[in-house]
Amino acid sequence: MPSFNIAFFGSGPFAVPVLERLKKITDENDQVELVEVVSRPGRPSGRGKKIRPMPVEKRAQELGISVSTPESANDAKFLDHLRSLEPDLFLVADYGEFLKKEFRELPRVGSYNLHGSVLPKYRGAAPVARAILNQESTSGVTLFRIVKEMDGGPVVAEIETPIAEQESAGELEERISFLAADLFEQQLDSFIDGSFKEIPQDESLACPAPKLSKEDGHLNWSESAQSLKARIHAMNPWPVARSNFKKVQDQDPKEVLRILKAVTLPVEEKDSDVSSGTVIRVSSDGVDVACLEGTLRLLVLQRAGKKALAIQDFIRGFSIEEGDQFVNELND
Repeated sequence: MPSFNIAFFGSGPFAVPVLERLKKITDENDQVELVEVVSRPGRPSGRGKKIRPMPVEKRAQELGISVSTPESANDAKFLDHLRSLEPDLFLVADYGEFLKKEFRELPRVGSYNLHGSVLPKYRGAAPVARAILNQESTSGVTLFRIVKEMDGGPVVAEIETPIAEQESAGELEERISFLAADLFEQQLDSFIDGSFKEIPQDESLACPAPKLSKEDGHLNWSESAQSLKARIHAMNPWPVARSNFKKVQDQDPKEVLRILKAVTLPVEEKDSDVSSGTVIRVSSDGVDVACLEGTLRLLVLQRAGKKALAIQDFIRGFSIEEGDQFVNELND
């Protein structure tokens, strides 16, 4: 029986566990062959703007797998190269390029994507962060056929998982990246024997998950504690929630602080003289800040250019006192 040829397209960290699983599958199953691994080209990074490989390229090199990094997977010459491999399936995860019709229709079985949401909810570049920001109770991963409309193709299979109370976007994305690898492995035999099914998405339930911007990390202390907590966790690890901070005796804010973890406290009747954003308690348990509704306890803070620290360590090196304020205006 001829081998089942898979070409894998991935760039970012979400795709790394999928690559590792494909390597394991092809090492153990003579019927399946990983004929190509493709990543977006490396990007300038750090102060020196040195070109660094994308996570999938880096991991593939560590695994001894050759990687192609074309400027575009839609390039005609590169498509000719892919065609010569006689692929049965293109598997895509966190690749980062719109894939045109000629690409999508090249493999015998088709082109399929692993996406970090339970479609049709959260179509787009930031599904995990948007789910946390909108205070969803669950997230997941979907395996679906790639079509022209972003994340709009028919669904082969999905896995749903609860979002933990203190889970950041980075932590949740890492966790569901392993679920993505599980999901593909579960469906692989159905692709090989042609028994897989596709179910059209319900367009009435579709909602977008646009790419995050740096401005999405700005905190508005006139919101509820619950909303602020959701934003803080949704923006971790990027762009990270930020707020100007000023001492009670100062007229103007002195520093921008980054907030990476927080919890909400039970709603208390707020003193009318206490404005939202005011520090009302400081202890080794956290820095408690008054919000429009409820109180937010800050657990992990970071100064510009410094390491993120648990609050017990942070307040040993940075003074925060009752009456100090986090303010909405941000100059960063």
